[in-house]
Amino acid sequence: MSQLSLLSFKYNLTKWRPGRERQLSDLIGEPNYEPDRKELERVFYKIAGSEKKIRYKELKELLTKLGVANAAAEARRMIKAIGSKDKVIDLECFLDVHKNGVMLREIRHAFSVFDRDKDGRLSAEDIQKTFSMLGESYDLKECERMVKQIDRNHDKYVDMDDFMLMMTRPVKKAKT
Repeated sequence: MSQLSLLSFKYNLTKWRPGRERQLSDLIGEPNYEPDRKELERVFYKIAGSEKKIRYKELKELLTKLGVANAAAEARRMIKAIGSKDKVIDLECFLDVHKNGVMLREIRHAFSVFDRDKDGRLSAEDIQKTFSMLGESYDLKECERMVKQIDRNHDKYVDMDDFMLMMTRPVKKAKT
């Protein structure tokens, strides 16, 4: 399941207070963060295309573009883990994988996919290169605008805390 979260690059933010909560999460286990359903649907349809199903082939191609080692085996493992009898991922399966939220380590992994030069921060160039690998065409000015919208300290980079703000919101606990 952790690799499947790579498919969900962008989540909507409602609240995140960096600092003490992040430190505690390392001691008591990672919290889950709730993905935004509309954003998950957008990502799903981007990958699935007109058939509205993610097949092994599309998943393998995506993982290859992202530089996942042994993308073919990983795509098979992901489809098997989902338990799809017809070996495809439909929207409900895709949403079901994310129903319990996304772990912090999965978000960190997504950050590392965008951090092309591995310097711990995302530049407009990092974002442009990653989107280009995924077949998306954004010019550098568009990527600079993306960074500016996320960058809280105005250093023209997205750090992990900025990325967390963009990607997550705490999962709401069920009322008992």
